[in-house]
Amino acid sequence: MARNRMSVAWTILLLGLAGCAVEGNWIAPGVVEIGPAPRDSVAGTVIVVGDAGEAIGAGRSQVLDAVAADAALAPASTWVVFVGDNVYPDTSPGTFDREAKLDAQIDAVLLSGANGIFLLGNHDHRCGDLGRWERDHIAMRLDAAVLTGRARPGQVRLLPEHASLGPSFQDVADVARLAFLDTELWLCDADADGFGCRTASEELRHGADPRDGRCLVVFGHHPTASNGPHGRFFSWRDWLLFDGLGVPLPFPLSIVGVGIYDFGSSVSDVFGGTDWAQNLHNPRYCAFSGLLDDALADCGAVAYVAGHEHSLQWISNARANRRGAPFEVVSGAGSPGKLNSVGASQDTLFASSEPGYVRLEFLTDGSVRLEFAEVIDGCPRPRRSGFRLEEPEPGAATAR
Repeated sequence: MARNRMSVAWTILLLGLAGCAVEGNWIAPGVVEIGPAPRDSVAGTVIVVGDAGEAIGAGRSQVLDAVAADAALAPASTWVVFVGDNVYPDTSPGTFDREAKLDAQIDAVLLSGANGIFLLGNHDHRCGDLGRWERDHIAMRLDAAVLTGRARPGQVRLLPEHASLGPSFQDVADVARLAFLDTELWLCDADADGFGCRTASEELRHGADPRDGRCLVVFGHHPTASNGPHGRFFSWRDWLLFDGLGVPLPFPLSIVGVGIYDFGSSVSDVFGGTDWAQNLHNPRYCAFSGLLDDALADCGAVAYVAGHEHSLQWISNARANRRGAPFEVVSGAGSPGKLNSVGASQDTLFASSEPGYVRLEFLTDGSVRLEFAEVIDGCPRPRRSGFRLEEPEPGAATAR
């Protein structure tokens, strides 16, 4: 009897602590889906893929295959942006080497004939033995694609250039300006005096001239808002089996593991090989996100697009009373084998736990269409959900 009471108590505790994870996708009430835009109304398209460093091998390459097919529809006016963690460390014998992982992403761009832009994430900076191996190696692999004639000059680039915090800019026709940041360097600088971040913020403001009529979208690896594990969301699966400390912990040790991980992220940067500064509530991350959100608000960006969290999300900062760009888009679901749980909070407009990517279509009338493409195993085509990049009007019909 005592054992039964203990089991009931553990169950109640588990259900009380666990978050309600999204299964498949979730669309907020009032957010209305829209169909594809007429081809002649699209001035330019940006396809955003994040955390694709394991998008290779059996059952994992469908995302890159879908990206290549998508970009090939209008290659001259399409940019494919990889928002970091393009290479993960080789963790076991028989895994694909770093060159193969990176080349798979480069080839997706080259097969389509579109343009490719690569940003760096925390793993790209740190996965090499000397800490900076990946930055130099990624730059060399991209240069080699041009030198060997596989790519046109400038077709695949690493931005920002010269190991800087950024921003680097790319205009899309006369309707949009894209700005690219190295947010791992922002994160490191925010822990110091923040001088580099403030300088980059000023450059971001100067580069966004509202008089030219272009809308500004900013890209980086690290989000400033998220409803995934980096943003302190843990599903019941995490409470049952937690591997955030590097060792899988079954229930009930998993509860202790989540507690240690969450508390450690609140007070420390690195402990026992776990980089807790990569979580949004870490003090260093809070300093970084505050600096970046101020810059995003001041420069008038319409959206900030990131990865890092292994899911697809569309978040409204206005609904949570946060500074920053009006919207945050998370596209970190490029590696089907590395997906995380994702929740839906008051600021969530769309969330998906499926692998996939994001499309931004810049229309000739100045508006932006946002599309989530979920690449579901066994389905011949991605499941697509399209929206206007704007707040739904009060009283709008429920989408689903």
